[in-house]
Amino acid sequence: MFCPGRRGYDGKTKDTLNNIRDTEEFALNIVSEDFAEQMVATATDFEPDVNEFDVSGLTPEPCQEIAPPRVAEAKISYECTLNQIVPVGNEGPGGGFVIIGTIVLFHIDDDVYKDGYINIEKLRPIGRLAGNQYTRTTDKFEIIRKIKPE
Repeated sequence: MFCPGRRGYDGKTKDTLNNIRDTEEFALNIVSEDFAEQMVATATDFEPDVNEFDVSGLTPEPCQEIAPPRVAEAKISYECTLNQIVPVGNEGPGGGFVIIGTIVLFHIDDDVYKDGYINIEKLRPIGRLAGNQYTRTTDKFEIIRKIKPE
């Protein structure tokens, strides 16, 4: 799942949501620091006929199970079909949606996968906080949990 917001200046829905409504398919790509600035270039409110791959310089990679492409530079991508769209907040600026999908196929680069786990240090994922603020996963700690009660 992911959560696209409405456009901040007029509250209209963005192309990502509109495309998912139309096709009921989408690719989710985990963004690594390596291409973070290119990802941000796709966040501009372009007209629907503008190809964000052309603007960003990112590479479209055909998916195997869905029509939309994934981002070739992403070390992890999910091919998804739409399960549900949940509106959140009001219908103007500040509102948004929760998009819930069913993963039909995932792609994991061998460089970030080892022994059944994702190597976060090699993946170097980023997350958006708010506005122009992003976060890294370089400050982490571990708490061991019990698998089942004793």
